[in-house]
Amino acid sequence: MKFIISLSVHDALVIDSGSGQLKREIDQISSSNEAINEANKTLASEVDNLGKWNAAAREVIHKANEKCEEILKKVKTDKGSPGPIYENAKTLNEKAQTLLKAAKDAKQAVELNVTEALQAVVAMDNTLKMDLFNVKRQVQLGIGNVIDSLGVLKLDEEVMKDLGELKGNIEGLGNKTDDIVSGQLTQLQSAKEEFNKNAVEKIKTAEQGLEKNFNEHIQKPISDKVQEVESAIGTLGGKFADLGTEEQKKLEKIFEHIHKKVGEIVSGKNGRGMKTGLSAVVEKVRGLAGLFKGPSQFEHKVQGWVENNILKVDPIKTFIEQYVGDNGKEKFHGNYGMKKNNDAVYTDLNNQIAIVIKQQLTSEAGAAGDVVKSQFDAVDSHSNEKIKGYVTALKEGCNTFVKEFESRLKADKIDQFPDTIDTLVDAVVQKITSAVKNGSPAPDTKYLIPAVQGAVIQLLVVARQVAVELGSFALNADNNHLSLADNVDNALKVATELDRQLTAATQIPKPGGPNESPAQAVDSKLQAVRSDVDTGIASRFKSDVTKDLQEAVDKLPEAVEQFNTEAQTQIKEAATTAIDKAAEQISKTGQIKFSDDFMKEFNTQFTKITHPTTGLKSEIEKKVDEHIGQDDPASGPAEKVKIIDTNFTNYNGHVKQEKSKNVTVDNLENLQGQLPLAIGKISDEGLKPFGENGVKDTLNAGATTFTVPFGIIKTELGEIKKLVENKPVGGNFIDGYKDDQKGVKTLLYDLKEWLSDKNGHAIWYGFPKGLQQIEKAIDRMQTGTFQNQPAAIDLAVKAIRQELKTLRTTLKTENGKKDEDVIERLKHMKDEGLGDQNDWTPNGQPLSGLGKIESELQEQNKQLGEQTKIIGDNMTILVRKIKLELAKIGYKLENLNTDDDVMDNLKKLKEKIGQGKAENGNLQEIQKAIKSLHYDPFNTHPTTIGKANSAIKTELTTLQNVLQGKPGDDVLATLNDLQNNGLNNGDWDTQKDAKGLQTIENDLKGQQTTLSSQPTEIQTGVQSITQSLNRLQKQLNTEVTKKLDDLKNHGLEKGDTKWNEGNNINGPVKIKN
Repeated sequence: MKFIISLSVHDALVIDSGSGQLKREIDQISSSNEAINEANKTLASEVDNLGKWNAAAREVIHKANEKCEEILKKVKTDKGSPGPIYENAKTLNEKAQTLLKAAKDAKQAVELNVTEALQAVVAMDNTLKMDLFNVKRQVQLGIGNVIDSLGVLKLDEEVMKDLGELKGNIEGLGNKTDDIVSGQLTQLQSAKEEFNKNAVEKIKTAEQGLEKNFNEHIQKPISDKVQEVESAIGTLGGKFADLGTEEQKKLEKIFEHIHKKVGEIVSGKNGRGMKTGLSAVVEKVRGLAGLFKGPSQFEHKVQGWVENNILKVDPIKTFIEQYVGDNGKEKFHGNYGMKKNNDAVYTDLNNQIAIVIKQQLTSEAGAAGDVVKSQFDAVDSHSNEKIKGYVTALKEGCNTFVKEFESRLKADKIDQFPDTIDTLVDAVVQKITSAVKNGSPAPDTKYLIPAVQGAVIQLLVVARQVAVELGSFALNADNNHLSLADNVDNALKVATELDRQLTAATQIPKPGGPNESPAQAVDSKLQAVRSDVDTGIASRFKSDVTKDLQEAVDKLPEAVEQFNTEAQTQIKEAATTAIDKAAEQISKTGQIKFSDDFMKEFNTQFTKITHPTTGLKSEIEKKVDEHIGQDDPASGPAEKVKIIDTNFTNYNGHVKQEKSKNVTVDNLENLQGQLPLAIGKISDEGLKPFGENGVKDTLNAGATTFTVPFGIIKTELGEIKKLVENKPVGGNFIDGYKDDQKGVKTLLYDLKEWLSDKNGHAIWYGFPKGLQQIEKAIDRMQTGTFQNQPAAIDLAVKAIRQELKTLRTTLKTENGKKDEDVIERLKHMKDEGLGDQNDWTPNGQPLSGLGKIESELQEQNKQLGEQTKIIGDNMTILVRKIKLELAKIGYKLENLNTDDDVMDNLKKLKEKIGQGKAENGNLQEIQKAIKSLHYDPFNTHPTTIGKANSAIKTELTTLQNVLQGKPGDDVLATLNDLQNNGLNNGDWDTQKDAKGLQTIENDLKGQQTTLSSQPTEIQTGVQSITQSLNRLQKQLNTEVTKKLDDLKNHGLEKGDTKWNEGNNINGPVKIKN
């Protein structure tokens, strides 16, 4: 039994072959040692990588700090040394306020001129009424003077006087013929002298004063009104400094100047021949949208975004450089491994990467391009909102691209997103590698993969940001303002319509019409009025009125002398007639009195003429009042007439009399009519753009319109500064700071500290060391414990193997000596050494028993296995924690799920500043938008000024025609005809053989001659006198009275019925109308 046990032990100690437990345990120790050695090698590589990452991160932090310093310099708001952004914002604020003041001044100037024009209309209306009042007074006074001077109202007294004298002469003819004749001659001489004094001289004086009265009461008022119109035009032209002195006086030049400026707003060119104006803006926006129109165009833009924007920016640019640098340019085909023309990037490689990404996104870009094309074509076809339509098409196209792209990446499913993006990245990387490699094996893609992954994610961000910024910049409106697109579209419509109206006002019509534009017609007609007022009226007055009158007045003394001579002859001849019979026919009682028995018709008609309320003078004055206008006021002293619409229909259309009766120059509220309406439209329509699109609120807000945004810009610069340099109070990088304590410099400083060889302030999840300290600790572990202990284990295993060989030999020797052969000594060991005691003394020394040795070996083997497992577990945990902390640092730098990481804030800062690009609502764009305000609302419709001037000219022309017309066709000519023909020597109506008043007098003298030539036939003379008196009565009735009735009923009316020698002379009513 002992022998068998000994053999078993001997066999169990075989470790070079067999499958005993001891061999398995020793093999397990060797295997664990090899695993530790392999882990040590891997750890060495990771420690090396950690050191490289640490160095790269320090370089990034250094560059970021430099960028932060540059940002702080640009956003400084200190008064002593402000940054360029603050300086430009301040200048922008100052210039904008200057522009605002100019807009207010322009608006106030237009409003003031409109008020002055309306006041001029009120003044013109008042002065017209006053002029009509004076004209009416002059007509009434002139008619009264003519009636008085001709003695019409005292005609009965003169006739009775003459008849009394005639009766006395007849009665005393027999005894005192010579005395009577002498007395009559003396009286005739006295009557002649009195007539010369009271009639002829007054007629001469009146004739000499005609020209003065004409100049003062007709020509000068008309000339003053024309001058006021020209002055108003000159005032309007003076508002345009670009016009010359003479051009400022012509509506044509004023309208052409305004038309030119409006045309420049719609579509113009600058000094270099480049298009400007609102149409250029529309073309530019259309061109931009056209670059995205259709699948191929949108694909090209996707390629451009990747190649020109994304791949040229770190960290993607650095990844690509590392990709080429680590592989060496010999692994790349063509120029893919080289930078072209000293460029900072790998041009051909970037181009190939962008092409592959574009090819992978053909479906998404195609759908987006189709959306842009559909909306783009719709805008081209019928939309008036061009800017809004093109920008909306571009925005919707970008949104469609983002939507399709996110759907492909399954961005809304976080568990699937990593796999889908890895699939896309792998496909892109594979195609890039196939295109750029220069043989086999292909270049290592370790750095290409993160570059492509970053480019894909950034492409999605760029497309979304383009859509968002387009909406925010051009399409979004608020409570007080329309969107930028709506404002530009509305401004273009207003400017285009204004340009069309100005073209119609300044353009010469087509052949067959007038050979001058409406504006030229106004200027030429106004000049014609001025010329006619200055020379034409005066010339016609002299040639057609005063000339004939002067000739008649010059002949008056000769006619009086002739009348005197003839009268003397008649008196002498009449003395020899049968005076008694004649006297009895005149009067039997000695008192001459008109009655139904004596001169009945004369008495009846003369009574009608002299009636105080229905007589000639009263009726003429009533007709003048009826057709020119009643005095205003009707009772008491008056300075003007009251115009009613039935008499002045055309003029009432221009200035409504009933509606405007209480209007004064200080109270224009109720002023109505075409003329004030046309002038009012200058304010209503001309200033309409000042009340639209938020312009009114902008003007009312005053300086705050710009000081508030300037303050916001200053505040936002301060916020940018805080984002860069704010220092925290409490908190840390991992746990986070408060919102107002996220300074980039603080984050970079903490990151630098945590990368350094300093304590990490217990923030690394239980590792109170910085990354560099952790790196050194791992390095020491790798080069110390992990390097030395496996070697020691290996030596121990070898020693165990050797000792086991020796032990096996000791168990069984060839000689089998009792003191050397263990087997032989088993009996002794069984008895003494197989137990657990420590007092086996085969050689005289105490030794542990075999059971004790076995138990101790098992315990050591067990502890060795546990320690190996602990080391492996700790290494796994350490590597996982290192990767976790590196990921957290990467998320802090650029987190794809938030827009508040370091890279995003730096990009936002870049977009806010603009860096010379006027887009996306940055400072450059704000400056551009404010500048565009200068060209839009500050020029308005002035065309109604021309209409007002035309209306004024028409009224002045009508007034001229009323006061001065053709001979025989106006009041002056009619009165002159009445004075020269109807009341003088000659025929009054040749068709009816009607005689004038002087002819009647001559006929009476003829009768006297007849009486004197037949002294022997007194009875016959008496009968002849009676017949003459009857004829006189008949003539007074049929001629004088009829003419006065014609004058009353026709001459003072429309004058349509012949009433003056067969001529249809217009009466005051027709002249007025």
